[in-house]
Amino acid sequence: MKSKNPQLSFLIASVLFFLYLMLGCQSNRNIENTINVNQVAEIESLYQVDPWLNYSYAERQGKVLYDRYCASCHGAQGAGDGFNAYTLNPPPKGLSTLDTKSNLSFTEIISKGGRGVNRSVLMPAYENTLAENEISILIDYLKTFSKK
Repeated sequence: MKSKNPQLSFLIASVLFFLYLMLGCQSNRNIENTINVNQVAEIESLYQVDPWLNYSYAERQGKVLYDRYCASCHGAQGAGDGFNAYTLNPPPKGLSTLDTKSNLSFTEIISKGGRGVNRSVLMPAYENTLAENEISILIDYLKTFSKK
């Protein structure tokens, strides 16, 4: 059956199509909001489970260096209780109280070792082992011990 007024038919079809789009978009917004709330809850739970997410990129790189060069004496959590600590006299210091030191003194201690800064001669110098940027990211990770 043909309409007698094609312009009126087009107008009605356009209005119906517009209403269909509006209702469809509204229902999609609700779905998107639900997904966002679920994603936020999932991300929050990941922060509790995955310790790497609590660190910045530089801190994560520093943790890798710390685990390789420092944790055997200073311990995994920086408490001075690494597996080599029990054979050292004096024992290594805990790192949670070092937040008052400047980056320059951290750099000096790590680069020159204990002997170079009049501390324990048992702490090795890393100036020939680690590059300046590696020492810097190691310091970023060391500062996380005072945040805990």
